[in-house]
Amino acid sequence: MNKLVYIVILNYKNWSDVKECVLSILDSTYSNYKIVVLDNASGDQSIQKLENWTTTEKLWEKIHTPELGFLSTQNENELRPELIVKFGKLNLIQNLQNDGFAAGNNVILKYLKDQDAWIWLLNPDTIVAPDTLQELVSYTSQQPFRSITGATLKKYDNPSEIYSYGGGQINWPTATIRFITEIDELGNLDYLNGSCIFLHASHFETLGLLPVKYFLYWEETAWCYNAKRAGYKLNVCLKAICYDKISATIGKSYLSDFYYTRNGLLFVQEYSKSNLKYAKFSTLLRIGRRLIAGQFDRAKGSLSGLRAFNKMKQNEDQ
Repeated sequence: MNKLVYIVILNYKNWSDVKECVLSILDSTYSNYKIVVLDNASGDQSIQKLENWTTTEKLWEKIHTPELGFLSTQNENELRPELIVKFGKLNLIQNLQNDGFAAGNNVILKYLKDQDAWIWLLNPDTIVAPDTLQELVSYTSQQPFRSITGATLKKYDNPSEIYSYGGGQINWPTATIRFITEIDELGNLDYLNGSCIFLHASHFETLGLLPVKYFLYWEETAWCYNAKRAGYKLNVCLKAICYDKISATIGKSYLSDFYYTRNGLLFVQEYSKSNLKYAKFSTLLRIGRRLIAGQFDRAKGSLSGLRAFNKMKQNEDQ
């Protein structure tokens, strides 16, 4: 019997992309799955818009038949373990506050971690090929149990171009990451891209939930890196294809540079303190390059991220 897959999608002010993502999943050749969309307090009635959208004829036929289950809309505070088994094909959950990417996903992951099921973490700005889920299930089932699987990520606006093979490599002296774009580099994989992570639910029981201190960016890096240190193998199913719109929610902006910079330094401080001084110097160089290129908003974001890190470190040292 094919094992159940819970597909977890976290939305923040991106409900139109969620629609496209869900539609691509509904065309999957693997049928034993349940989609869970969590809205991270978008404040734009995303859940209501998605629920209204499900009344369209095309979607109704796919999620409201007896074989596929029903739509279940639950508030985060109303979730109970026994409700999980009653989930239908598509389930919409409203998180009451936005505490970041990790905390948003953890709302449902804490209820799924004791189930004998697969979990597929999928970004809302991702479109999947019809056989992607089948490939992930087949591939991961053949791997050692203590393993986690990523996919081949291609660019949505240029499907022939590889965005990343699964994830990337950590550059410790600069507190940055580099995406793996060549197959022969897969042996250097340090983490899997949060756009697509496939694993058994119990791994969240063994390794813990996603780390919430990062809020945005680096949380999947930290979680996967911890898994790797614990002896888990990070794999990439090359036949599983996802098309990534690449940060459709936040893009390249002040906020993206703020969190990327602050959290990269937090990560290096926790796992490689000897590289912290180099990482901070490299951050200053990056700010300079942003200024020279006229990217003033992004330079300000990186500078604010550096200052926020220094403030957090000072508070820890007191």
